[in-house]
Amino acid sequence: MRMVTTPVALVTGSGAKRIGWHVAEALAARGYALALHYRTSAEEAQQSVAHLRQRGTHAIAVQADLADESAVANLMNAVLDPAVLADDDMQRASQLPVGIQRRS
Repeated sequence: MRMVTTPVALVTGSGAKRIGWHVAEALAARGYALALHYRTSAEEAQQSVAHLRQRGTHAIAVQADLADESAVANLMNAVLDPAVLADDDMQRASQLPVGIQRRS
């Protein structure tokens, strides 16, 4: 499995009408792999990921309630786990709600 060697950024509030989306686009243009955080807007987040992937950006969507300390810890563990942003695992990882499931 080939690992992503580009820098990785975690962007919150990255739906199409949010400032995070503009931040995500700017980082993608600079070559970053992106983890797009959402709390409840799963469909919007997946659309954002699909848009970024069409442009050749490595991107995943991850769900977490930022008011829940354990969900934030799981979110950070997922983003910092090299296997989550591995090329072969991008599609699978984008489907995991971080606060509920973890990859082993």
